[in-house]
Amino acid sequence: MRPASGRHRRRTLGLLEKCMPDLGCFRSGGNWFHLLYRPVSLLPDDRHLVNTTFLLFTRENPVIQEFLQPNVEHLLRRTVFQPHRPTKIIVHGFMDNIIVGKWLFDMKDRFLETMDCNVVVVDWRGGNVLPYSQATANCRVVGAEIAFLVKMIERVLGTSQSSFHCIGHSLGAQICGYAGARLQNLGRISECIPMSGWTPATPTLSTSSTPTPAYPTFSWKASVSTRWSVTWTSTPTTATTSRAARSITSGSLWTKGASLKACAG
Repeated sequence: MRPASGRHRRRTLGLLEKCMPDLGCFRSGGNWFHLLYRPVSLLPDDRHLVNTTFLLFTRENPVIQEFLQPNVEHLLRRTVFQPHRPTKIIVHGFMDNIIVGKWLFDMKDRFLETMDCNVVVVDWRGGNVLPYSQATANCRVVGAEIAFLVKMIERVLGTSQSSFHCIGHSLGAQICGYAGARLQNLGRISECIPMSGWTPATPTLSTSSTPTPAYPTFSWKASVSTRWSVTWTSTPTTATTSRAARSITSGSLWTKGASLKACAG
């Protein structure tokens, strides 16, 4: 996707295209269309409607979040972000948010208890509601926002991309895949399924000619799929990475309040 100087919408070769500052251009149709798996091919909502928000937590501020604004360089320099620590990015999925998604903060707390790191909780509640087809389209914007954040932190604070680990649930895992596609050296992508029993979001995303899933096409990053409570998932979307998951975690299981081996790495 090429950079855009301003937000606009136009028709190119029969396809609709929407461009956003800092994020680039997004198209409907083309590789984003599939007759069986994605018959409804939509443009994402505007950036301000999706309203991707980044909440930063560290051991210095484990309870009260600090909001990251990647497009305001002087504010980024003043954050408590620690550039020499690893960074965990946690992304919720469809119909979830930081208000009802207690698991986001449970995971944040486990990370900070286990390791000295930065934790960034991503909230995109403005773009993850019905219709589902629109939410899947909006995932591309959130992935682009995360990639933009990582690049700005790298440029302004000197952090290596390889120190970032993106962890998603449901559509959040797909979002991590979109972010990884825009970064040269993202450290790792994982998918976690909270103990609520929700399953990964796969309709319109798991089978496609375009590299939309977080898993099979990005061979340059290690992908993991785990359950918080019991065992590995075994769905078509995760089958290609189950061996990598086992090799990274040695088959460790996630038990709430116990080990972070499955997702922390």
